[in-house]
Amino acid sequence: MLYNFAGLIQKYEVSVPYTIETAGYRDPATGRWVDGIKSTADRLMAVLPADKQAVYESGGRITSANRIIYSRSALDVRGSILFEGARWTIETYGDYTTYGDFFRYVATREATA
Repeated sequence: MLYNFAGLIQKYEVSVPYTIETAGYRDPATGRWVDGIKSTADRLMAVLPADKQAVYESGGRITSANRIIYSRSALDVRGSILFEGARWTIETYGDYTTYGDFFRYVATREATA
């Protein structure tokens, strides 16, 4: 590990409800579909607006409406968080543990009806 970002991430961490749903499957014995199970737990993470540099470097995949999540532990990209009164879906994943001690994700706000 080359860089220690844990202290910086801790400075901006907040406790956020993180929800993950296990994948559904077809029961081989009955042939019926079994829905996945949702579980929610509070996780510590830094959730920041996408900065201009991230928007520029993404070539349009990331916008200023996205949030960048920095976490000291891995999250499942099928998960979502509740932040700023909205649900955010984790879209992309970056494992930076080769160079530092953190994971980076991009989250997109879910549309509301």
